[in-house]
Amino acid sequence: MSRNKSIFPILISAAIIATFLILKASGDTGSGNEKLVKVENTSRDESATKLELPKKRNKDIIVTHIGYTLSYNPDYVLANWVAYELVDRELEGDSQRQRNFQPDPSAVLKKYRLATHQDYTRSGWVRGHLAPAADMKWNQKACDESFYTSNIAPMKAELNNGIWKRVEEKVRKWAQKYERVWVITGPVIGLNKDGRIGENHIVVPDAFFKAVLVPYNGSYLTIGFLMENKGAEKGSRMRDFALPVTELEEVTGIEMFYQLNRETAHRIKKGLPLKELELY
Repeated sequence: MSRNKSIFPILISAAIIATFLILKASGDTGSGNEKLVKVENTSRDESATKLELPKKRNKDIIVTHIGYTLSYNPDYVLANWVAYELVDRELEGDSQRQRNFQPDPSAVLKKYRLATHQDYTRSGWVRGHLAPAADMKWNQKACDESFYTSNIAPMKAELNNGIWKRVEEKVRKWAQKYERVWVITGPVIGLNKDGRIGENHIVVPDAFFKAVLVPYNGSYLTIGFLMENKGAEKGSRMRDFALPVTELEEVTGIEMFYQLNRETAHRIKKGLPLKELELY
């Protein structure tokens, strides 16, 4: 793809981010009144369909680890997305955070440039997890693999320790309450206003997203979050960063939860179930 063609979706994403931020400020980010559609039960057998995985695109370089799957982007030296299922019993465990950030050793990535621990040192950006280590406590290897730099992105410390962390904690509460959730998360490059860092030229995202699929009363709910790569304003609530998954798909160009029944997916991804998911 030529340079001129490749910048087009970046400009579109930046415009949508700006529109969302305007809507967020006005409080008009969608309705939570979408009708729920009755679907099959969400038993463990259904998890075999890997509901968390987005629809694969030709450019996706898929890497699978014990606790998560990712699509790698060698141009950005980042993941396009990271996806995983989180089951309630996986919230327990005594795996230790080794904090050993290292390049992903997966064979499929051998020919590509990968980020290192040193790329982040004194860069002004912290090593932000996409799939959090706290969601991998159930298995030491899964926890260790969460520190591969393919699962890390340059993030402002105020975001990493603030609203991003609060959303991660909320996702764990949903997994505990509803027995399992499916998560897709990743960077939004936007206009790349902060450039790149390190010897490996890692792109600094303008924003980050998270989409969550929750089993609910025999059906599902979905919710998306979009957060600029900076600290949130004092008094900000998680609901201030929430948006329907359909809008998140427009921002990212990623088709999410596509393995659901088409009618079900169409209906629930338009909703914004703040009340149902207790985001008051």
